[in-house]
Amino acid sequence: MWIKPTSNTGDQKIFSKVTTDFKDGFILGYVNGKIVYELLGAVNTYVLNSNESVAVEVWTHIAVTCSSGDKMKIYLNGELDAERSIGEYAPYFNSSDVLIGAASWQPTANYSNSTFDEIRYWHTDLSQETIKKYLHLELTEEHPNTTELGLYLPLDGTDATLLIDESLDIHGDSELY
Repeated sequence: MWIKPTSNTGDQKIFSKVTTDFKDGFILGYVNGKIVYELLGAVNTYVLNSNESVAVEVWTHIAVTCSSGDKMKIYLNGELDAERSIGEYAPYFNSSDVLIGAASWQPTANYSNSTFDEIRYWHTDLSQETIKKYLHLELTEEHPNTTELGLYLPLDGTDATLLIDESLDIHGDSELY
């Protein structure tokens, strides 16, 4: 996803999908300019902070990945910024709502003062090579992981109050689990 913050102070949530008991899901946000990626599980919770800060009024591409039993990673503008090892983990398989731009458990709190573009959610761990290659490209069926696309919001610079998931246009089936 692309993000352009108008402010990067405080605790702002970008993208979250969390159960009400906080025992399953993920949170992506930034705290005082640093990206914070959290994986919540019944047994373990993993947190990864970016090394670099996200600049105010500058478009930045953010990608995060995780692979159970391996690593969770943060990429900024296609470059690996931070990573950490994680144990066995099966993230995101809950029925909670996804919220973009605020905390899913409390939408009026921790909202993001940002503009978003090209929001993509994948059901697979993308490689750095794939992230870099498609960083500036519109998503088409040429992407090697199209069948793993769970959510696609191109936004195209619009001030949208209604968001339409266009992942169906790419591969004909969509489920965000």
